[in-house]
Amino acid sequence: TRCALGPKRRRKAVVGAGAHNARFLFVYDTTTEIDEASSMPMVGSEGELFLDLMEQAGIDLKESYCTPLVGCRPILLIPATEEAEERIVDRAPSKEELAACKPRVSSIIYATDPDIVFAVGAEAWKARVKPKDRGLSGTHDKALGEIFLTRIPGKITGELSYPVIP
Repeated sequence: TRCALGPKRRRKAVVGAGAHNARFLFVYDTTTEIDEASSMPMVGSEGELFLDLMEQAGIDLKESYCTPLVGCRPILLIPATEEAEERIVDRAPSKEELAACKPRVSSIIYATDPDIVFAVGAEAWKARVKPKDRGLSGTHDKALGEIFLTRIPGKITGELSYPVIP
């Protein structure tokens, strides 16, 4: 309910799923229609691909947690015309929507205390790694596979840092 998406969502927000003491935390760009319908992250064909890649990498689901960067599905309503019916399409989240969900994602990172955070997608990488921490890897494509830091305000100990791989 922290941004304009909350009151407009058709179903529950997608918070995340997985181990509460995860070694691996996966933060992906945004909630999809299928995620929204099931209230679970990374489902449908994208979820199947994600699970297959995790299996190939030898990552155990029991040691992982997955959450979207934005818990509500950002959509764009395209009005009906004489040629086409009204339709809904996915869109990138706005800066305001990203900012509204940032405390939720930071709390999940803090609560799960993972060994490493995987930013799945360019938006997740840009949202979790500050520009000053990106070094020469200014774009997501140049940064793939490198290790960066995400900084979150700690509840007791001050700022905490976690390694991030885009």
